[in-house]
Amino acid sequence: MYKQRRRKLHRRRRAAVVVAFAAILALAVAIPTFASGASRVDNLLGQVGSSGGSTSGSSGSSGTVSGTAQPKSGVPPTYTPPLHGTDPHGQGSNAVVDIQPGTTNPYSGDPSKTGEELVVGDSRGEQGANGYQGTVTVAWLFGNPIIQIQSGPGESKDGPLQPLQTQLLDAICTNSNGQLCLTVLGMHSSTTSNSSTNSFEALGVHIGGESGLNADVLQSHGNISDDGTCQTSHGDSNAAKVTAGGNPVADALQGDSTSQACGGAAPSNSVDQHSTVLALGGNGLPIPATGCDDGTPNTNFVPLAPLLAAVCNADDTNGSQTDAPYGVREALAVFALISGNSSVLKVSGGNQESHAVAPGGGPGGPVGPPTTGTQGTKGAGGKGGNAGGNGGNAGGAGAGNGAGAGAAAANAGAGNGNLAFTGADLLALGLVGSALILGGLALTTAGRSHRRTI
Repeated sequence: MYKQRRRKLHRRRRAAVVVAFAAILALAVAIPTFASGASRVDNLLGQVGSSGGSTSGSSGSSGTVSGTAQPKSGVPPTYTPPLHGTDPHGQGSNAVVDIQPGTTNPYSGDPSKTGEELVVGDSRGEQGANGYQGTVTVAWLFGNPIIQIQSGPGESKDGPLQPLQTQLLDAICTNSNGQLCLTVLGMHSSTTSNSSTNSFEALGVHIGGESGLNADVLQSHGNISDDGTCQTSHGDSNAAKVTAGGNPVADALQGDSTSQACGGAAPSNSVDQHSTVLALGGNGLPIPATGCDDGTPNTNFVPLAPLLAAVCNADDTNGSQTDAPYGVREALAVFALISGNSSVLKVSGGNQESHAVAPGGGPGGPVGPPTTGTQGTKGAGGKGGNAGGNGGNAGGAGAGNGAGAGAAAANAGAGNGNLAFTGADLLALGLVGSALILGGLALTTAGRSHRRTI
Protein backbone atom coordinates (compact mmCIF):
# COMPACT_ATOMS: atom_id res chain seq x y z
CA MET A 1 0.00 0.00 0.00
CA TYR A 2 2.78 2.38 0.90
CA LYS A 3 4.55 1.80 -2.41
CA GLN A 4 1.30 2.30 -4.33
CA ARG A 5 0.72 5.64 -2.61
CA ARG A 6 4.30 6.67 -3.42
CA ARG A 7 3.81 5.76 -7.08
CA LYS A 8 0.58 7.75 -7.27
CA LEU A 9 2.28 10.72 -5.63
CA HIS A 10 5.15 10.44 -8.09
CA ARG A 11 2.75 10.44 -11.07
CA ARG A 12 0.93 13.49 -9.71
CA ARG A 13 4.23 15.30 -9.18
CA ARG A 14 5.41 14.52 -12.68
CA ALA A 15 2.13 15.74 -14.17
CA ALA A 16 2.40 18.93 -12.11
CA VAL A 17 5.96 19.47 -13.35
CA VAL A 18 4.92 19.10 -17.00
CA VAL A 19 1.94 21.45 -16.60
CA ALA A 20 4.08 24.06 -14.84
CA PHE A 21 6.72 23.81 -17.53
CA ALA A 22 4.04 24.26 -20.22
CA ALA A 23 2.62 27.30 -18.43
CA ILE A 24 6.02 28.99 -18.31
CA LEU A 25 6.67 28.28 -21.99
CA ALA A 26 3.25 29.60 -22.94
CA LEU A 27 3.84 32.77 -20.90
CA ALA A 28 7.22 33.26 -22.57
CA VAL A 29 5.49 33.23 -25.94
CA ALA A 30 2.58 35.40 -24.86
CA ILE A 31 4.69 38.46 -24.01
CA PRO A 32 6.12 39.14 -27.50
CA THR A 33 2.96 37.87 -29.14
CA PHE A 34 0.60 40.32 -27.45
CA ALA A 35 3.13 43.14 -27.64
CA SER A 36 3.29 42.86 -31.42
CA GLY A 37 -0.26 44.06 -32.03
CA ALA A 38 -3.87 42.98 -32.35
CA SER A 39 -3.50 41.49 -35.83
CA ARG A 40 -0.78 39.14 -34.60
CA VAL A 41 -2.94 38.05 -31.65
CA ASP A 42 -5.87 37.31 -33.93
CA ASN A 43 -3.58 35.31 -36.21
CA LEU A 44 -2.21 33.16 -33.38
CA LEU A 45 -5.60 32.55 -31.85
CA GLY A 46 -6.90 31.48 -35.24
CA GLN A 47 -4.03 29.04 -35.67
CA VAL A 48 -4.29 27.46 -32.22
CA GLY A 49 -8.03 27.12 -32.54
CA SER A 50 -7.91 25.41 -35.93
CA SER A 51 -7.33 21.73 -36.60
CA GLY A 52 -4.86 20.76 -39.28
CA GLY A 53 -4.16 24.38 -40.22
CA SER A 54 -0.75 25.61 -41.32
CA THR A 55 1.29 28.58 -40.20
CA SER A 56 2.53 31.27 -42.53
CA GLY A 57 6.00 31.76 -41.03
CA SER A 58 8.80 29.44 -42.05
CA SER A 59 12.17 28.88 -40.41
CA GLY A 60 13.50 26.47 -42.98
CA SER A 61 14.37 26.38 -46.64
CA SER A 62 11.74 26.92 -49.29
CA GLY A 63 13.54 25.15 -52.10
CA THR A 64 13.85 21.51 -52.96
CA VAL A 65 16.33 18.76 -52.22
CA SER A 66 17.55 16.63 -55.15
CA GLY A 67 14.53 17.76 -57.15
CA THR A 68 11.97 16.35 -54.72
CA ALA A 69 9.54 18.02 -52.35
CA GLN A 70 11.15 18.95 -49.05
CA PRO A 71 10.42 16.79 -46.02
CA LYS A 72 8.21 18.21 -43.32
CA SER A 73 9.64 19.24 -39.99
CA GLY A 74 6.32 18.83 -38.18
CA VAL A 75 5.50 18.24 -34.53
CA PRO A 76 5.23 15.11 -32.37
CA PRO A 77 4.43 12.35 -33.15
CA THR A 78 5.72 13.00 -36.70
CA TYR A 79 8.52 15.46 -35.93
CA THR A 80 11.73 15.32 -37.98
CA PRO A 81 14.68 17.30 -36.58
CA PRO A 82 16.11 19.75 -39.14
CA LEU A 83 19.53 19.58 -40.75
CA HIS A 84 21.20 23.02 -40.80
CA GLY A 85 22.61 23.39 -44.29
CA THR A 86 23.54 20.77 -46.90
CA ASP A 87 27.29 21.44 -47.11
CA PRO A 88 29.44 18.81 -45.35
CA HIS A 89 29.64 19.75 -41.65
CA GLY A 90 29.68 18.65 -38.05
CA GLN A 91 27.78 20.71 -35.48
CA GLY A 92 26.82 20.64 -31.81
CA SER A 93 24.50 23.06 -30.00
CA ASN A 94 23.43 23.02 -26.36
CA ALA A 95 19.97 24.58 -26.68
CA VAL A 96 17.70 26.18 -29.28
CA VAL A 97 14.62 28.36 -28.80
CA ASP A 98 12.44 28.82 -31.88
CA ILE A 99 9.23 30.86 -31.84
CA GLN A 100 6.82 29.59 -34.51
CA PRO A 101 9.32 27.12 -36.01
CA GLY A 102 9.42 26.26 -39.68
CA THR A 103 7.48 23.38 -41.17
CA THR A 104 9.95 22.15 -43.82
CA ASN A 105 13.49 20.78 -43.75
CA PRO A 106 16.38 21.38 -44.14
CA TYR A 107 16.98 24.73 -42.49
CA SER A 108 19.58 27.16 -43.77
CA GLY A 109 23.16 26.66 -42.62
CA ASP A 110 23.30 30.41 -41.92
CA PRO A 111 21.96 31.09 -38.39
CA SER A 112 20.80 34.55 -39.47
CA LYS A 113 18.36 32.86 -41.89
CA THR A 114 16.99 29.95 -39.86
CA GLY A 115 14.49 32.04 -37.89
CA GLU A 116 15.66 30.42 -34.63
CA GLU A 117 15.55 33.16 -32.02
CA LEU A 118 18.18 31.76 -29.65
CA VAL A 119 20.96 29.19 -30.10
CA VAL A 120 23.27 28.54 -27.13
CA GLY A 121 26.74 26.98 -27.17
CA ASP A 122 27.18 26.38 -30.91
CA SER A 123 30.26 24.75 -32.49
CA ARG A 124 30.44 24.05 -36.22
CA GLY A 125 33.10 22.79 -38.61
CA GLU A 126 32.20 22.98 -42.30
CA GLN A 127 33.46 22.48 -45.82
CA GLY A 128 31.99 25.31 -47.85
CA ALA A 129 32.51 26.70 -51.32
CA ASN A 130 35.67 28.46 -50.11
CA GLY A 131 37.14 25.45 -48.33
CA TYR A 132 37.11 24.40 -44.69
CA GLN A 133 36.05 26.83 -41.98
CA GLY A 134 35.12 26.77 -38.31
CA THR A 135 32.86 28.80 -36.03
CA VAL A 136 32.27 28.77 -32.28
CA THR A 137 29.53 31.00 -30.86
CA VAL A 138 28.42 31.48 -27.27
CA ALA A 139 24.93 32.45 -28.45
CA TRP A 140 23.06 33.40 -31.59
CA LEU A 141 20.41 35.96 -30.67
CA PHE A 142 17.87 36.71 -33.42
CA GLY A 143 20.50 35.69 -35.95
CA ASN A 144 23.21 37.88 -34.43
CA PRO A 145 26.33 36.29 -32.90
CA ILE A 146 27.09 37.04 -29.24
CA ILE A 147 30.80 36.35 -28.59
CA GLN A 148 32.12 34.41 -31.57
CA ILE A 149 35.38 33.16 -33.05
CA GLN A 150 35.95 31.93 -36.60
CA SER A 151 38.87 30.28 -38.37
CA GLY A 152 39.80 29.64 -41.98
CA PRO A 153 42.53 27.45 -43.49
CA GLY A 154 45.78 27.87 -41.56
CA GLU A 155 44.13 29.75 -38.68
CA SER A 156 43.65 28.94 -35.00
CA LYS A 157 41.49 31.16 -32.79
CA ASP A 158 40.66 31.21 -29.07
CA GLY A 159 37.92 32.90 -27.06
CA PRO A 160 38.23 36.28 -25.32
CA LEU A 161 39.00 34.71 -21.93
CA GLN A 162 41.87 32.56 -23.20
CA PRO A 163 44.56 34.85 -21.63
CA LEU A 164 42.88 34.39 -18.24
CA GLN A 165 42.68 30.66 -18.86
CA THR A 166 46.31 30.32 -19.91
CA GLN A 167 47.97 32.68 -17.46
CA LEU A 168 45.92 31.99 -14.32
CA LEU A 169 43.57 29.01 -14.41
CA ASP A 170 45.89 26.63 -16.24
CA ALA A 171 48.72 27.70 -13.94
CA ILE A 172 46.60 26.79 -10.91
CA CYS A 173 45.90 23.40 -12.44
CA THR A 174 49.59 22.79 -13.13
CA ASN A 175 50.77 23.96 -9.71
CA SER A 176 48.18 21.76 -7.97
CA ASN A 177 49.28 18.71 -9.97
CA GLY A 178 45.84 18.50 -11.53
CA GLN A 179 43.97 18.59 -8.23
CA LEU A 180 42.17 21.86 -9.02
CA CYS A 181 41.46 22.67 -12.67
CA LEU A 182 38.96 25.22 -13.92
CA THR A 183 37.70 26.15 -17.38
CA VAL A 184 35.70 29.33 -17.94
CA LEU A 185 34.28 30.11 -21.39
CA GLY A 186 36.64 27.86 -23.29
CA MET A 187 36.42 28.51 -27.04
CA HIS A 188 38.75 27.05 -29.67
CA SER A 189 38.59 26.93 -33.46
CA SER A 190 41.39 25.53 -35.63
CA THR A 191 41.20 24.96 -39.39
CA THR A 192 43.55 23.53 -42.00
CA SER A 193 43.23 22.90 -45.71
CA ASN A 194 41.44 19.60 -45.01
CA SER A 195 39.92 19.85 -41.51
CA SER A 196 38.27 22.08 -38.91
CA THR A 197 38.11 21.39 -35.17
CA ASN A 198 35.86 23.49 -32.93
CA SER A 199 34.93 23.32 -29.24
CA PHE A 200 33.03 25.24 -26.59
CA GLU A 201 32.71 24.88 -22.81
CA ALA A 202 30.94 27.37 -20.57
CA LEU A 203 32.26 26.02 -17.28
CA GLY A 204 34.40 23.12 -16.12
CA VAL A 205 35.29 22.32 -12.50
CA HIS A 206 37.65 19.43 -11.77
CA ILE A 207 38.68 18.74 -8.18
CA GLY A 208 40.88 15.85 -7.12
CA GLY A 209 41.88 14.64 -10.56
CA GLU A 210 40.03 12.05 -12.65
CA SER A 211 38.97 10.12 -9.54
CA GLY A 212 37.70 13.25 -7.80
CA LEU A 213 34.67 15.46 -8.41
CA ASN A 214 34.30 16.66 -11.99
CA ALA A 215 31.57 18.82 -13.46
CA ASP A 216 31.20 20.22 -16.99
CA VAL A 217 28.43 22.57 -18.06
CA LEU A 218 27.45 23.44 -21.64
CA GLN A 219 29.95 21.71 -23.88
CA SER A 220 29.83 21.27 -27.65
CA HIS A 221 32.07 20.19 -30.54
CA GLY A 222 31.78 20.51 -34.31
CA ASN A 223 34.52 18.83 -36.34
CA ILE A 224 35.17 17.73 -39.91
CA SER A 225 38.25 16.20 -41.56
CA ASP A 226 39.39 14.59 -44.82
CA ASP A 227 42.26 12.06 -44.95
CA GLY A 228 42.18 11.69 -48.72
CA THR A 229 40.06 8.54 -48.66
CA CYS A 230 37.28 9.36 -46.18
CA GLN A 231 35.64 12.50 -44.91
CA THR A 232 34.45 12.31 -41.30
CA SER A 233 32.18 14.85 -39.63
CA HIS A 234 31.23 14.88 -35.97
CA GLY A 235 29.01 16.94 -33.68
CA ASP A 236 28.24 16.55 -29.99
CA SER A 237 26.77 18.52 -27.11
CA ASN A 238 26.41 18.19 -23.37
CA ALA A 239 24.27 20.38 -21.11
CA ALA A 240 25.63 19.00 -17.84
CA LYS A 241 27.85 16.11 -16.79
CA VAL A 242 28.98 15.24 -13.24
CA THR A 243 31.25 12.39 -12.14
CA ALA A 244 32.65 11.44 -8.72
CA GLY A 245 35.33 8.87 -7.99
CA GLY A 246 35.47 8.06 -11.68
CA ASN A 247 31.79 7.06 -11.72
CA PRO A 248 28.92 8.91 -13.42
CA VAL A 249 26.64 10.92 -11.12
CA ALA A 250 24.40 12.88 -13.50
CA ASP A 251 24.13 13.44 -17.25
CA ALA A 252 21.63 15.79 -18.86
CA LEU A 253 20.82 16.53 -22.50
CA GLN A 254 23.78 14.87 -24.17
CA GLY A 255 24.28 13.47 -27.63
CA ASP A 256 26.64 12.86 -30.54
CA SER A 257 26.45 12.33 -34.29
CA THR A 258 29.20 11.04 -36.60
CA SER A 259 29.01 10.58 -40.38
CA GLN A 260 31.71 9.13 -42.61
CA ALA A 261 31.85 8.96 -46.42
CA CYS A 262 34.65 7.02 -48.11
CA GLY A 263 35.56 6.91 -51.80
CA GLY A 264 38.05 4.75 -53.62
CA ALA A 265 37.53 1.26 -55.01
CA ALA A 266 35.06 0.28 -52.28
CA PRO A 267 33.06 3.39 -51.35
CA SER A 268 31.16 3.24 -48.08
CA ASN A 269 29.00 5.44 -45.86
CA SER A 270 28.14 5.25 -42.17
CA VAL A 271 26.23 7.23 -39.54
CA ASP A 272 26.37 6.70 -35.77
CA GLN A 273 24.20 8.66 -33.32
CA HIS A 274 23.29 8.57 -29.60
CA SER A 275 21.62 10.80 -27.03
CA THR A 276 20.71 10.97 -23.35
CA VAL A 277 17.89 13.02 -21.86
CA LEU A 278 18.60 12.44 -18.16
CA ALA A 279 20.66 9.82 -16.35
CA LEU A 280 21.53 9.44 -12.67
CA GLY A 281 24.30 7.09 -11.60
CA GLY A 282 24.70 5.98 -15.21
CA ASN A 283 21.08 4.83 -15.46
CA GLY A 284 18.70 6.59 -17.83
CA LEU A 285 15.34 7.71 -16.48
CA PRO A 286 12.04 7.32 -18.39
CA ILE A 287 11.25 11.04 -18.23
CA PRO A 288 8.99 12.24 -19.70
CA ALA A 289 8.19 8.86 -21.29
CA THR A 290 9.43 5.29 -21.43
CA GLY A 291 12.05 5.11 -24.17
CA CYS A 292 13.64 8.40 -23.14
CA ASP A 293 15.77 6.38 -20.72
CA ASP A 294 17.46 4.04 -23.18
CA GLY A 295 17.97 6.28 -26.22
CA THR A 296 15.07 4.87 -28.25
CA PRO A 297 14.85 7.12 -31.33
CA ASN A 298 11.79 9.33 -31.72
CA THR A 299 10.13 8.59 -28.37
CA ASN A 300 7.05 10.81 -28.20
CA PHE A 301 5.20 12.29 -25.22
CA VAL A 302 1.81 13.58 -26.40
CA PRO A 303 -0.80 13.20 -23.59
CA LEU A 304 -0.94 16.98 -23.12
CA ALA A 305 -1.06 17.88 -26.82
CA PRO A 306 -1.89 20.34 -28.30
CA LEU A 307 -0.93 22.41 -25.24
CA LEU A 308 2.39 20.64 -24.87
CA ALA A 309 4.23 17.73 -26.51
CA ALA A 310 7.77 16.43 -26.48
CA VAL A 311 10.02 13.99 -28.30
CA CYS A 312 13.12 12.32 -26.87
CA ASN A 313 16.06 11.29 -29.05
CA ALA A 314 14.57 12.86 -32.18
CA ASP A 315 16.48 11.23 -35.04
CA ASP A 316 16.77 11.59 -38.79
CA THR A 317 19.38 9.39 -40.45
CA ASN A 318 19.90 9.33 -44.23
CA GLY A 319 16.41 10.60 -44.90
CA SER A 320 15.52 13.09 -47.63
CA GLN A 321 17.08 16.30 -46.31
CA THR A 322 20.28 15.78 -48.34
CA ASP A 323 22.40 12.99 -49.78
CA ALA A 324 23.63 10.22 -47.47
CA PRO A 325 25.44 10.00 -45.19
CA TYR A 326 23.95 12.47 -42.75
CA GLY A 327 22.37 12.39 -39.31
CA VAL A 328 20.52 14.76 -36.99
CA ARG A 329 19.85 14.00 -33.32
CA GLU A 330 18.15 16.04 -30.57
CA ALA A 331 18.12 14.72 -27.00
CA LEU A 332 14.87 16.50 -26.10
CA ALA A 333 12.53 18.79 -28.02
CA VAL A 334 9.49 20.39 -26.35
CA PHE A 335 6.64 21.99 -28.32
CA ALA A 336 4.05 24.38 -26.90
CA LEU A 337 0.66 25.39 -28.36
CA ILE A 338 0.57 23.06 -31.35
CA SER A 339 -1.55 23.84 -34.39
CA GLY A 340 -1.58 21.59 -37.41
CA ASN A 341 1.96 20.88 -38.53
CA SER A 342 3.61 23.61 -36.44
CA SER A 343 3.63 25.16 -32.97
CA VAL A 344 3.99 28.55 -31.36
CA LEU A 345 7.20 27.55 -29.58
CA LYS A 346 9.88 24.87 -29.80
CA VAL A 347 12.67 24.47 -27.24
CA SER A 348 15.28 21.77 -27.79
CA GLY A 349 18.41 20.69 -25.93
CA GLY A 350 21.30 18.39 -26.75
CA ASN A 351 21.37 19.07 -30.52
CA GLN A 352 23.94 17.63 -32.91
CA GLU A 353 24.25 16.78 -36.57
CA SER A 354 26.77 15.59 -39.14
CA HIS A 355 27.03 15.26 -42.92
CA ALA A 356 29.95 13.98 -44.96
CA VAL A 357 30.80 13.74 -48.65
CA ALA A 358 33.51 11.42 -50.00
CA PRO A 359 36.76 13.25 -50.89
CA GLY A 360 36.48 14.91 -54.27
CA GLY A 361 32.71 15.24 -53.92
CA GLY A 362 32.44 18.27 -51.65
CA PRO A 363 31.72 21.87 -52.63
CA GLY A 364 33.95 22.74 -55.58
CA GLY A 365 34.64 19.04 -56.30
CA PRO A 366 33.37 16.90 -59.16
CA VAL A 367 30.15 15.96 -57.39
CA GLY A 368 28.84 18.44 -54.86
CA PRO A 369 26.02 18.04 -52.35
CA PRO A 370 22.47 18.56 -53.64
CA THR A 371 21.56 22.13 -54.44
CA THR A 372 18.60 23.51 -52.57
CA GLY A 373 16.40 26.37 -53.60
CA THR A 374 16.76 29.70 -51.88
CA GLN A 375 16.70 28.97 -48.18
CA GLY A 376 14.20 31.40 -46.77
CA THR A 377 14.09 33.28 -43.53
CA LYS A 378 11.08 33.26 -41.28
CA GLY A 379 8.87 36.15 -42.31
CA ALA A 380 7.32 38.59 -39.90
CA GLY A 381 4.60 36.02 -39.29
CA GLY A 382 7.19 34.41 -37.03
CA LYS A 383 7.08 37.47 -34.80
CA GLY A 384 5.88 41.00 -35.41
CA GLY A 385 2.97 40.74 -37.85
CA ASN A 386 1.21 38.39 -40.24
CA ALA A 387 2.08 40.34 -43.36
CA GLY A 388 5.73 39.30 -43.40
CA GLY A 389 4.96 35.62 -43.02
CA ASN A 390 2.61 35.75 -45.98
CA GLY A 391 5.08 37.90 -47.89
CA GLY A 392 7.72 35.19 -47.65
CA ASN A 393 5.39 32.89 -49.60
CA ALA A 394 3.89 35.49 -51.92
CA GLY A 395 7.08 36.67 -53.61
CA GLY A 396 7.40 33.95 -56.23
CA ALA A 397 7.14 30.19 -56.41
CA GLY A 398 8.74 29.01 -53.19
CA ALA A 399 11.36 31.77 -53.08
CA GLY A 400 11.02 31.75 -49.33
CA ASN A 401 13.00 34.96 -48.81
CA GLY A 402 10.19 37.43 -49.11
CA ALA A 403 10.94 38.18 -52.78
CA GLY A 404 8.54 40.02 -55.04
CA ALA A 405 5.46 41.63 -53.55
CA GLY A 406 6.15 40.29 -50.07
CA ALA A 407 9.80 41.39 -49.82
CA ALA A 408 9.23 44.62 -47.95
CA ALA A 409 6.82 42.99 -45.53
CA ALA A 410 9.13 40.05 -44.87
CA ASN A 411 12.12 42.29 -44.17
CA ALA A 412 10.07 44.54 -41.93
CA GLY A 413 9.39 41.74 -39.45
CA ALA A 414 11.56 40.91 -36.51
CA GLY A 415 11.61 37.26 -37.50
CA ASN A 416 14.67 37.79 -39.72
CA GLY A 417 16.59 39.73 -37.10
CA ASN A 418 16.50 43.10 -38.90
CA LEU A 419 14.58 45.02 -36.25
CA ALA A 420 15.99 46.23 -32.98
CA PHE A 421 15.73 44.37 -29.72
CA THR A 422 12.66 45.27 -27.67
CA GLY A 423 11.75 45.02 -24.01
CA ALA A 424 9.27 42.31 -24.90
CA ASP A 425 12.04 40.30 -26.58
CA LEU A 426 14.23 40.54 -23.50
CA LEU A 427 11.38 39.54 -21.20
CA ALA A 428 10.47 36.62 -23.44
CA LEU A 429 14.05 35.39 -23.48
CA GLY A 430 14.19 35.72 -19.70
CA LEU A 431 11.04 33.67 -19.35
CA VAL A 432 12.26 31.04 -21.80
CA GLY A 433 15.56 30.86 -19.90
CA SER A 434 13.64 30.44 -16.67
CA ALA A 435 11.61 27.69 -18.29
CA LEU A 436 14.77 25.85 -19.32
CA ILE A 437 16.24 26.14 -15.83
CA LEU A 438 13.03 25.14 -14.09
CA GLY A 439 12.53 22.35 -16.59
CA GLY A 440 16.00 20.98 -15.84
CA LEU A 441 15.40 21.20 -12.10
CA ALA A 442 12.01 19.56 -12.55
CA LEU A 443 13.51 16.69 -14.54
CA THR A 444 16.17 16.15 -11.88
CA THR A 445 13.63 16.28 -9.06
CA ALA A 446 11.26 13.93 -10.86
CA GLY A 447 14.18 11.61 -11.56
CA ARG A 448 15.15 11.45 -7.91
CA SER A 449 11.55 10.81 -6.93
CA HIS A 450 11.36 8.05 -9.50
CA ARG A 451 14.46 6.39 -8.09
CA ARG A 452 13.05 6.51 -4.56
CA THR A 453 9.81 4.83 -5.64
CA ILE A 454 11.58 1.93 -7.34
